[in-house]
Amino acid sequence: MSTGSKEHIAKETVTLSRGEAAARLRSLADEVEAGWMAGGSRPLRLPESVTFELDIACKEKHGEQRYEIEAEIHWAEPSAS
Repeated sequence: MSTGSKEHIAKETVTLSRGEAAARLRSLADEVEAGWMAGGSRPLRLPESVTFELDIACKEKHGEQRYEIEAEIHWAEPSAS
């Protein structure tokens, strides 16, 4: 991957019940805690320390209030020498 580029490894957009969404988040949390996350065609290894970002927003769209929660976890892999 070249410098400054972004490779989408996996992206998911589905409609779920609250319970299904919570179960999916719990599954992701278990993967993060274990230090391994399914990343499409390859597993991703997470270091012990990561940066966590949470954004809760309310936007008006087409005359209705729309809410969204975005959670991001950031880390960098050491460069191979």
